[in-house]
Amino acid sequence: MIHALAPCSDFVGLESVTHLAAGGEAPWLAAHTEALALLARDQSGGMPGRANKDATVERTRERAARLLGVDAADVALLSSTTEGVNVLALALDWRPGDTVVVEAIEFPSLVFPWTKLQEQGVELRIVRPSDGSPWHYTLDDLAAAVDSRTRLIATSHVSYLTGRRHDLARLREIADRAGALLLVDATHGAGVVPVEAGLADVVVSSCYKWLLGTQGIALFYRDPQRLGGLEPPIVGWHSRASAMSLDHPDEWATPDHAGRFEAANVSYLSAYLLDSALAYLGRFPAAQLESHSVRLTGLVLAGFERLGLEVTTPEQPEHRAGNATCVVPAGVDSGALAARLAEEGVLVWGGDGRLRVSCHLYNDEADVERLLEVLPIAIAAA
Repeated sequence: MIHALAPCSDFVGLESVTHLAAGGEAPWLAAHTEALALLARDQSGGMPGRANKDATVERTRERAARLLGVDAADVALLSSTTEGVNVLALALDWRPGDTVVVEAIEFPSLVFPWTKLQEQGVELRIVRPSDGSPWHYTLDDLAAAVDSRTRLIATSHVSYLTGRRHDLARLREIADRAGALLLVDATHGAGVVPVEAGLADVVVSSCYKWLLGTQGIALFYRDPQRLGGLEPPIVGWHSRASAMSLDHPDEWATPDHAGRFEAANVSYLSAYLLDSALAYLGRFPAAQLESHSVRLTGLVLAGFERLGLEVTTPEQPEHRAGNATCVVPAGVDSGALAARLAEEGVLVWGGDGRLRVSCHLYNDEADVERLLEVLPIAIAAA
Protein backbone atom coordinates (compact mmCIF):
# COMPACT_ATOMS: atom_id res chain seq x y z
CA MET A 1 0.00 0.00 0.00
CA ILE A 2 1.30 3.45 -0.95
CA HIS A 3 0.59 5.93 1.82
CA ALA A 4 0.43 9.71 1.49
CA LEU A 5 3.55 11.66 2.40
CA ALA A 6 1.47 14.44 3.95
CA PRO A 7 -1.91 14.35 5.71
CA CYS A 8 -4.93 15.83 4.00
CA SER A 9 -5.41 17.97 7.11
CA ASP A 10 -2.41 20.04 5.95
CA PHE A 11 -4.70 21.32 3.19
CA VAL A 12 -8.06 23.04 3.06
CA GLY A 13 -11.08 21.17 1.70
CA LEU A 14 -9.65 17.69 1.12
CA GLU A 15 -11.78 15.95 3.73
CA SER A 16 -14.61 15.10 1.35
CA VAL A 17 -12.92 14.86 -2.06
CA THR A 18 -10.28 12.80 -3.83
CA HIS A 19 -8.01 15.53 -5.17
CA LEU A 20 -6.11 14.29 -8.22
CA ALA A 21 -5.86 17.65 -9.97
CA ALA A 22 -2.62 19.30 -8.81
CA GLY A 23 -1.65 19.57 -12.47
CA GLY A 24 -4.49 22.05 -12.89
CA GLU A 25 -4.92 23.72 -9.51
CA ALA A 26 -3.31 22.61 -6.27
CA PRO A 27 -5.32 22.58 -3.04
CA TRP A 28 -4.80 25.40 -0.55
CA LEU A 29 -2.24 24.77 2.16
CA ALA A 30 -3.56 25.34 5.68
CA ALA A 31 -0.26 27.10 6.43
CA HIS A 32 -1.20 29.80 3.93
CA THR A 33 -3.61 31.23 6.50
CA GLU A 34 -0.66 32.14 8.70
CA ALA A 35 1.19 33.57 5.70
CA LEU A 36 -1.76 35.83 4.94
CA ALA A 37 -1.83 37.00 8.56
CA LEU A 38 1.87 37.88 8.33
CA LEU A 39 1.27 39.85 5.17
CA ALA A 40 -1.61 41.74 6.78
CA ARG A 41 0.62 42.67 9.71
CA ASP A 42 3.48 43.79 7.46
CA GLN A 43 1.15 45.68 5.12
CA SER A 44 0.01 47.77 8.08
CA GLY A 45 3.55 48.27 9.36
CA GLY A 46 4.57 51.27 7.31
CA MET A 47 8.10 51.26 5.89
CA PRO A 48 9.41 48.73 8.45
CA GLY A 49 6.60 46.51 7.21
CA ARG A 50 7.71 47.13 3.62
CA ALA A 51 11.21 46.00 4.63
CA ASN A 52 9.69 42.76 5.97
CA LYS A 53 7.82 42.28 2.72
CA ASP A 54 10.98 42.74 0.67
CA ALA A 55 12.80 40.30 2.95
CA THR A 56 10.07 37.74 2.33
CA VAL A 57 10.48 38.18 -1.42
CA GLU A 58 14.21 37.54 -1.12
CA ARG A 59 13.65 34.48 1.07
CA THR A 60 11.19 33.18 -1.51
CA ARG A 61 13.76 33.72 -4.24
CA GLU A 62 16.37 31.80 -2.25
CA ARG A 63 14.00 28.90 -1.63
CA ALA A 64 13.06 28.78 -5.30
CA ALA A 65 16.75 28.79 -6.26
CA ARG A 66 17.45 25.83 -3.96
CA LEU A 67 14.57 23.95 -5.54
CA LEU A 68 16.07 24.53 -8.99
CA GLY A 69 19.66 23.92 -7.91
CA VAL A 70 20.90 27.38 -8.95
CA ASP A 71 22.00 30.65 -7.33
CA ALA A 72 19.35 33.05 -6.07
CA ALA A 73 20.98 35.85 -8.07
CA ASP A 74 19.94 34.05 -11.25
CA VAL A 75 16.24 33.76 -10.39
CA ALA A 76 13.61 36.42 -11.07
CA LEU A 77 10.07 36.34 -9.73
CA LEU A 78 7.73 37.36 -12.55
CA SER A 79 3.95 37.42 -12.76
CA SER A 80 3.46 34.29 -14.87
CA THR A 81 5.13 31.70 -17.07
CA THR A 82 3.69 33.55 -20.03
CA GLU A 83 5.52 36.71 -19.00
CA GLY A 84 8.76 34.78 -18.68
CA VAL A 85 8.46 33.30 -22.17
CA ASN A 86 7.67 36.70 -23.65
CA VAL A 87 10.60 38.32 -21.82
CA LEU A 88 12.94 35.95 -23.66
CA ALA A 89 11.11 36.35 -26.98
CA LEU A 90 11.37 40.15 -26.76
CA ALA A 91 14.90 40.32 -25.38
CA LEU A 92 16.80 38.18 -27.88
CA ASP A 93 18.26 39.85 -30.98
CA TRP A 94 16.48 37.76 -33.59
CA ARG A 95 17.80 37.52 -37.14
CA PRO A 96 15.91 36.61 -40.30
CA GLY A 97 16.38 32.90 -40.87
CA ASP A 98 16.52 31.99 -37.17
CA THR A 99 14.29 29.07 -36.20
CA VAL A 100 12.45 28.16 -33.04
CA VAL A 101 11.62 24.48 -32.46
CA VAL A 102 8.59 23.43 -30.40
CA GLU A 103 6.44 20.32 -30.16
CA ALA A 104 2.85 20.43 -31.38
CA ILE A 105 1.49 19.38 -27.97
CA GLU A 106 2.94 22.36 -26.12
CA PHE A 107 0.77 24.63 -24.02
CA PRO A 108 -0.17 27.78 -26.01
CA SER A 109 1.99 30.04 -23.84
CA LEU A 110 5.04 28.20 -25.14
CA VAL A 111 3.93 28.52 -28.77
CA PHE A 112 2.11 31.80 -29.36
CA PRO A 113 4.99 34.20 -28.57
CA TRP A 114 7.12 32.69 -31.36
CA THR A 115 4.37 33.18 -33.93
CA LYS A 116 4.79 36.94 -33.50
CA LEU A 117 8.46 36.61 -34.49
CA GLN A 118 7.53 35.36 -37.93
CA GLU A 119 7.02 39.01 -38.86
CA GLN A 120 10.79 39.39 -38.34
CA GLY A 121 11.64 36.45 -40.59
CA VAL A 122 11.92 33.87 -37.81
CA GLU A 123 10.71 30.38 -38.70
CA LEU A 124 8.62 28.39 -36.23
CA ARG A 125 9.16 24.64 -36.62
CA ILE A 126 6.41 22.48 -35.15
CA VAL A 127 7.56 18.97 -34.26
CA ARG A 128 5.18 16.01 -34.61
CA PRO A 129 5.81 12.31 -33.98
CA SER A 130 7.52 10.56 -36.88
CA ASP A 131 5.52 7.37 -36.27
CA GLY A 132 2.25 9.13 -37.05
CA SER A 133 1.02 8.85 -33.46
CA PRO A 134 -0.85 11.90 -32.14
CA TRP A 135 0.95 11.74 -28.79
CA HIS A 136 4.17 9.66 -28.92
CA TYR A 137 6.71 12.49 -28.84
CA THR A 138 10.40 11.57 -28.58
CA LEU A 139 13.62 13.55 -28.32
CA ASP A 140 14.77 11.91 -31.54
CA ASP A 141 11.92 13.63 -33.37
CA LEU A 142 12.75 16.93 -31.72
CA ALA A 143 16.46 16.55 -32.52
CA ALA A 144 15.65 15.89 -36.19
CA ALA A 145 14.06 19.35 -36.43
CA VAL A 146 17.12 21.12 -34.97
CA ASP A 147 19.90 22.38 -37.24
CA SER A 148 22.47 25.17 -37.53
CA ARG A 149 19.69 27.74 -38.01
CA THR A 150 17.97 26.83 -34.76
CA ARG A 151 18.22 29.73 -32.33
CA LEU A 152 15.98 28.28 -29.65
CA ILE A 153 14.44 25.00 -28.52
CA ALA A 154 11.35 25.62 -26.37
CA THR A 155 9.92 22.64 -24.54
CA SER A 156 8.20 21.49 -21.38
CA HIS A 157 10.08 19.35 -18.92
CA VAL A 158 6.83 17.45 -18.29
CA SER A 159 3.96 17.67 -20.76
CA TYR A 160 0.70 19.05 -19.45
CA LEU A 161 -1.14 17.00 -22.10
CA THR A 162 0.56 13.59 -22.11
CA GLY A 163 2.57 13.50 -18.88
CA ARG A 164 5.79 12.68 -20.75
CA ARG A 165 8.98 13.81 -19.00
CA HIS A 166 11.96 14.86 -21.13
CA ASP A 167 15.58 14.16 -20.20
CA LEU A 168 17.06 17.63 -19.59
CA ALA A 169 20.65 16.42 -20.04
CA ARG A 170 19.79 15.03 -23.47
CA LEU A 171 18.00 18.26 -24.37
CA ARG A 172 21.15 20.19 -23.43
CA GLU A 173 23.20 17.96 -25.75
CA ILE A 174 20.77 18.53 -28.62
CA ALA A 175 20.88 22.29 -28.10
CA ASP A 176 24.68 22.37 -27.79
CA ARG A 177 25.22 20.43 -31.01
CA ALA A 178 23.35 23.15 -32.89
CA GLY A 179 24.59 26.08 -30.80
CA ALA A 180 20.97 26.74 -29.81
CA LEU A 181 19.46 28.12 -26.64
CA LEU A 182 17.23 25.91 -24.50
CA LEU A 183 14.05 27.19 -22.85
CA VAL A 184 12.35 24.77 -20.45
CA ASP A 185 8.89 25.18 -18.96
CA ALA A 186 9.11 23.33 -15.64
CA THR A 187 5.52 24.01 -14.56
CA HIS A 188 4.63 20.30 -14.41
CA GLY A 189 7.99 19.20 -13.05
CA ALA A 190 9.03 21.63 -10.31
CA GLY A 191 7.66 20.49 -6.97
CA VAL A 192 7.20 16.85 -7.93
CA VAL A 193 10.43 15.79 -9.69
CA PRO A 194 13.94 17.30 -9.59
CA VAL A 195 14.54 20.08 -12.10
CA GLU A 196 18.21 20.69 -12.99
CA ALA A 197 17.67 24.24 -14.12
CA GLY A 198 21.36 24.78 -14.81
CA LEU A 199 21.09 22.51 -17.84
CA ALA A 200 18.84 25.07 -19.55
CA ASP A 201 19.44 28.65 -20.64
CA VAL A 202 16.05 29.75 -19.33
CA VAL A 203 13.61 27.95 -17.05
CA VAL A 204 10.11 29.21 -16.35
CA SER A 205 7.55 27.72 -14.01
CA SER A 206 4.09 28.57 -12.75
CA CYS A 207 3.65 28.20 -8.99
CA TYR A 208 -0.03 27.38 -8.45
CA LYS A 209 0.18 23.72 -9.41
CA TRP A 210 2.82 21.32 -8.08
CA LEU A 211 4.58 24.10 -6.13
CA LEU A 212 1.42 24.60 -4.01
CA GLY A 213 1.45 28.39 -4.40
CA THR A 214 -1.01 30.60 -6.23
CA GLN A 215 -1.35 32.70 -9.37
CA GLY A 216 0.43 36.04 -9.74
CA ILE A 217 3.98 34.76 -9.39
CA ALA A 218 6.25 32.56 -11.50
CA LEU A 219 9.88 31.48 -11.53
CA PHE A 220 12.27 32.75 -14.20
CA TYR A 221 15.84 31.44 -14.26
CA ARG A 222 18.43 32.58 -16.77
CA ASP A 223 21.87 31.04 -17.11
CA PRO A 224 24.45 33.65 -16.04
CA GLN A 225 27.15 32.39 -18.41
CA ARG A 226 25.16 32.16 -21.63
CA LEU A 227 22.60 34.90 -20.99
CA GLY A 228 24.16 37.04 -18.29
CA GLY A 229 24.12 40.08 -20.54
CA LEU A 230 20.52 39.70 -21.67
CA GLU A 231 18.83 43.08 -21.28
CA PRO A 232 15.24 43.31 -20.00
CA PRO A 233 12.74 44.27 -22.73
CA ILE A 234 10.41 45.85 -20.16
CA VAL A 235 11.83 48.28 -17.61
CA GLY A 236 10.65 50.21 -14.58
CA TRP A 237 11.85 51.54 -11.27
CA HIS A 238 13.09 48.09 -10.17
CA SER A 239 15.27 47.85 -13.28
CA ARG A 240 18.00 50.14 -12.05
CA ALA A 241 21.17 49.05 -10.24
CA SER A 242 21.56 52.18 -8.12
CA ALA A 243 19.52 55.02 -6.66
CA MET A 244 17.94 57.48 -9.06
CA SER A 245 19.86 60.69 -9.75
CA LEU A 246 17.71 63.81 -9.71
CA ASP A 247 20.37 65.54 -11.80
CA HIS A 248 20.27 62.84 -14.48
CA PRO A 249 16.98 60.92 -14.05
CA ASP A 250 17.30 59.43 -17.53
CA GLU A 251 20.66 57.79 -16.82
CA TRP A 252 20.58 54.31 -15.30
CA ALA A 253 22.03 50.81 -15.64
CA THR A 254 20.52 47.41 -15.03
CA PRO A 255 21.79 45.23 -12.15
CA ASP A 256 23.94 42.18 -12.83
CA HIS A 257 21.49 39.72 -11.26
CA ALA A 258 18.26 38.30 -12.71
CA GLY A 259 16.22 40.82 -10.73
CA ARG A 260 16.79 43.09 -13.73
CA PHE A 261 13.77 41.38 -15.27
CA GLU A 262 11.47 42.51 -12.42
CA ALA A 263 10.39 45.92 -13.66
CA ALA A 264 8.27 46.67 -10.60
CA ASN A 265 7.22 45.22 -7.25
CA VAL A 266 6.75 41.48 -7.12
CA SER A 267 3.22 40.49 -6.07
CA TYR A 268 3.72 40.46 -2.30
CA LEU A 269 0.56 38.43 -1.73
CA SER A 270 1.73 35.73 -4.14
CA ALA A 271 5.27 35.83 -2.74
CA TYR A 272 4.11 35.27 0.85
CA LEU A 273 2.07 32.27 -0.26
CA LEU A 274 4.90 30.86 -2.38
CA ASP A 275 7.31 31.32 0.54
CA SER A 276 4.87 29.32 2.67
CA ALA A 277 4.54 26.63 -0.02
CA LEU A 278 8.27 26.25 -0.63
CA ALA A 279 8.94 26.03 3.11
CA TYR A 280 6.38 23.21 3.27
CA LEU A 281 7.75 21.34 0.24
CA GLY A 282 11.26 21.76 1.63
CA ARG A 283 10.36 19.30 4.38
CA PHE A 284 10.33 16.48 1.83
CA PRO A 285 13.43 15.23 -0.04
CA ALA A 286 13.07 15.70 -3.79
CA ALA A 287 13.74 12.01 -4.42
CA GLN A 288 10.92 11.08 -2.04
CA LEU A 289 8.44 13.36 -3.80
CA GLU A 290 9.45 11.92 -7.17
CA SER A 291 9.26 8.28 -6.09
CA HIS A 292 5.87 8.77 -4.44
CA SER A 293 4.20 10.44 -7.41
CA VAL A 294 5.78 8.16 -10.02
CA ARG A 295 4.63 5.05 -8.13
CA LEU A 296 1.09 6.38 -7.90
CA THR A 297 0.95 7.37 -11.57
CA GLY A 298 2.13 3.85 -12.39
CA LEU A 299 -0.96 2.49 -10.63
CA VAL A 300 -3.16 4.94 -12.53
CA LEU A 301 -1.70 3.91 -15.89
CA ALA A 302 -2.16 0.22 -15.08
CA GLY A 303 -5.77 0.95 -14.15
CA PHE A 304 -6.34 2.82 -17.41
CA GLU A 305 -5.08 -0.20 -19.33
CA ARG A 306 -7.34 -2.59 -17.41
CA LEU A 307 -10.28 -0.38 -18.36
CA GLY A 308 -9.26 -0.54 -22.02
CA LEU A 309 -8.34 3.15 -22.24
CA GLU A 310 -5.58 4.35 -24.55
CA VAL A 311 -2.68 5.50 -22.37
CA THR A 312 -0.71 8.53 -23.55
CA THR A 313 1.87 8.69 -20.74
CA PRO A 314 5.12 6.72 -21.08
CA GLU A 315 5.31 3.57 -18.95
CA GLN A 316 8.98 4.03 -17.99
CA PRO A 317 9.25 5.80 -14.60
CA GLU A 318 12.09 8.04 -15.76
CA HIS A 319 9.91 9.37 -18.59
CA ARG A 320 6.97 10.50 -16.46
CA ALA A 321 6.29 12.48 -13.30
CA GLY A 322 3.03 13.23 -11.48
CA ASN A 323 0.68 13.31 -14.48
CA ALA A 324 -0.98 10.20 -15.90
CA THR A 325 -3.15 10.69 -18.98
CA CYS A 326 -5.34 8.71 -21.32
CA VAL A 327 -7.55 9.27 -24.36
CA VAL A 328 -11.25 9.25 -23.51
CA PRO A 329 -13.48 6.83 -25.44
CA ALA A 330 -14.95 7.94 -28.74
CA GLY A 331 -18.11 9.96 -28.30
CA VAL A 332 -17.22 11.01 -24.75
CA ASP A 333 -16.49 14.66 -24.06
CA SER A 334 -13.39 14.86 -21.84
CA GLY A 335 -14.57 18.00 -20.08
CA ALA A 336 -17.95 16.46 -19.35
CA LEU A 337 -16.22 13.33 -18.06
CA ALA A 338 -14.12 15.37 -15.63
CA ALA A 339 -17.27 17.17 -14.48
CA ARG A 340 -19.02 13.85 -13.93
CA LEU A 341 -16.10 12.60 -11.85
CA ALA A 342 -16.23 15.80 -9.80
CA GLU A 343 -19.86 15.04 -9.00
CA GLU A 344 -18.59 11.77 -7.53
CA GLY A 345 -16.03 13.66 -5.46
CA VAL A 346 -13.02 12.85 -7.66
CA LEU A 347 -11.18 15.90 -9.03
CA VAL A 348 -9.16 15.49 -12.24
CA TRP A 349 -8.61 17.50 -15.45
CA GLY A 350 -10.33 16.81 -18.75
CA GLY A 351 -9.72 18.52 -22.07
CA ASP A 352 -8.48 18.06 -25.64
CA GLY A 353 -9.91 14.55 -25.68
CA ARG A 354 -7.80 13.45 -22.73
CA LEU A 355 -8.18 12.79 -19.04
CA ARG A 356 -5.29 13.84 -16.77
CA VAL A 357 -4.82 12.47 -13.29
CA SER A 358 -2.24 14.21 -11.12
CA CYS A 359 -0.77 12.51 -8.05
CA HIS A 360 0.98 14.64 -5.42
CA LEU A 361 2.31 14.18 -1.88
CA TYR A 362 -1.15 14.21 -0.21
CA ASN A 363 -2.44 11.36 -2.41
CA ASP A 364 -2.34 7.66 -1.57
CA GLU A 365 -3.22 4.35 -3.16
CA ALA A 366 -6.79 4.59 -1.90
CA ASP A 367 -7.23 7.75 -3.99
CA VAL A 368 -6.23 5.84 -7.11
CA GLU A 369 -8.57 2.99 -6.23
CA ARG A 370 -11.44 5.46 -5.77
CA LEU A 371 -10.74 6.98 -9.19
CA LEU A 372 -10.67 3.61 -10.92
CA GLU A 373 -13.86 2.58 -9.11
CA VAL A 374 -15.93 5.53 -10.34
CA LEU A 375 -14.28 6.11 -13.73
CA PRO A 376 -16.22 3.37 -15.63
CA ILE A 377 -19.46 4.67 -14.15
CA ALA A 378 -18.59 8.25 -15.12
CA ILE A 379 -17.66 7.19 -18.66
CA ALA A 380 -20.99 5.45 -19.07
CA ALA A 381 -22.84 8.51 -17.73
CA ALA A 382 -20.88 11.02 -19.83
